[in-house]
Amino acid sequence: MRFKFPALSKELAFLSVLICLLSSCEQGEYRLDIPFVAAYQQQPLNCDSNFSHQDRWQIKQLLFYVSKVQTKISGHWHTVTLQNNYWQNDDIALIGEACNNQAHWALNLKLNVDPSKIQALRFELAVPFDKNHANPLRASGVLSNSNMFWSWQLGYKFFRLDLGSLNETQSDWAFHLGSTGCNSASSVRGPNEPCANPNRLQVTLEHYKEGAGVTIDLAKLLNGIDIGQQSRCLSMPTQGSCPLLFKNMGLMNSGLSIFGVTDD
Repeated sequence: MRFKFPALSKELAFLSVLICLLSSCEQGEYRLDIPFVAAYQQQPLNCDSNFSHQDRWQIKQLLFYVSKVQTKISGHWHTVTLQNNYWQNDDIALIGEACNNQAHWALNLKLNVDPSKIQALRFELAVPFDKNHANPLRASGVLSNSNMFWSWQLGYKFFRLDLGSLNETQSDWAFHLGSTGCNSASSVRGPNEPCANPNRLQVTLEHYKEGAGVTIDLAKLLNGIDIGQQSRCLSMPTQGSCPLLFKNMGLMNSGLSIFGVTDD
């Protein structure tokens, strides 16, 4: 026998569902856009500017992946959902630009609490392992950017910096950070176990507050590096400049970081 709601009961049921939906919409509707800016000794950089580090240099590409974003509220860390747009999907964002192409210098968050309550910000400079070594032919969104891809076996470049010299006698320079020592049946298969050198960097900004931005200080990254063809680093342990660049980034438990918080 089919049960029939009285007219009033149907109206009350509809109203209850509507109230529930509206209540759900009110939760998690906060938006926070965190700007990122590249700099050298506190001077902002873009594709049209240049800086002096033994020679004159200009950014050609600066791109990096951000994942596992968390905010600290009332002394506890909480995982944050990213807004879904061209530069972000699931829990991964691609920040920066390849010059003469599109740029995106912000992390777009979706929060279920007032952003004024944020006490700190934390994220990983990496692509999560399962997605880093997934089938690249099926990649979508930010992971379909071939500019950031190495191989199925190695995965993606987590951080890519390419510099062009304004001195015609000088070669361009590159630092590409990603996982190495990844063992699998072939270069067109992903590993089942973590790579020998995962090179995943967790960044914690303890003094981040709503309204502030995040800086990427190239002076800190290049500290002690004589930029040139011999000091390029593609994350291979045999490349002499890699250990120092890793240390400057904050890997190897160095306690250093190229990331900082701007004034709000």
